[in-house]
Amino acid sequence: MSELLNETIRTELVEILSHMEDPVRLLLFVEEEPCAACLRQQEIVETVAALSEKLDVTILKPREHPRELERYGVDRFPATVPVGDKDYGIRFFGVTAGREFSSFLQTILMISTAYSGLAPQMDVLVSAIRQPVHLQVFVTLTCPYCPRMVHLAHQFAYASDSVRSDVIEGSEFPELTARYGVEGVPKTIINEATAIDGAVAESVLYLAVLRVVDPDDHRRIETSMRDTQGLRKVRPMDEAQTYDVIIVGGGPAALSAALYPARKGLDVGL
Repeated sequence: MSELLNETIRTELVEILSHMEDPVRLLLFVEEEPCAACLRQQEIVETVAALSEKLDVTILKPREHPRELERYGVDRFPATVPVGDKDYGIRFFGVTAGREFSSFLQTILMISTAYSGLAPQMDVLVSAIRQPVHLQVFVTLTCPYCPRMVHLAHQFAYASDSVRSDVIEGSEFPELTARYGVEGVPKTIINEATAIDGAVAESVLYLAVLRVVDPDDHRRIETSMRDTQGLRKVRPMDEAQTYDVIIVGGGPAALSAALYPARKGLDVGL
């Protein structure tokens, strides 16, 4: 990669990395006999680290560093783990080139500046997650929408010690794309239980996570959010209210009968 960095790009990267505050260590796990992807990723991390005094690279191999593999939960290569004062549960599996190079830089800055970038209220909600959450975001290096979803998943992992976020380069790990039926990217798997297609907003990912780890809380928060947004039109009947129409029944005919006056803006009791 170093020979591909012309002076302009190098200057831009130095400027981006100048915003780092605390040191970040890049742990690169590679095979004993490094694969092509391992060598390419090593070149990338070493090239980037050379541009800032606050970046350091450690190369780790299975035979020499079995404890580190177990500690960081690395079971495929190459794997890049950026850490600051602690492990934030952020993993890159594959090569952080192409569109994912920006994700790589964003993650380094997030850890170094100790700022998740989530909206304040969302940051509080995510930091309160206590049940284990495993996010696996499948990407390709040419996908323009993937970096947004990757960064969001990493933001969740940074904000909560209970969340781990893995980025998986689909072309490098075809067995995983087949296992999870990945036909388009980005695709995010949550705790092996549910999937999100495409890049989504903070609130959508949070509700999807909550639906998996705490269904009761999910229903409560989703109802509250829909009320706040004016999207929730159904609520318990009020005995003190005078309705324009009251329909007795609960089957298909009653529901259909309630639908039409409701569309006209009438107060309907069912």
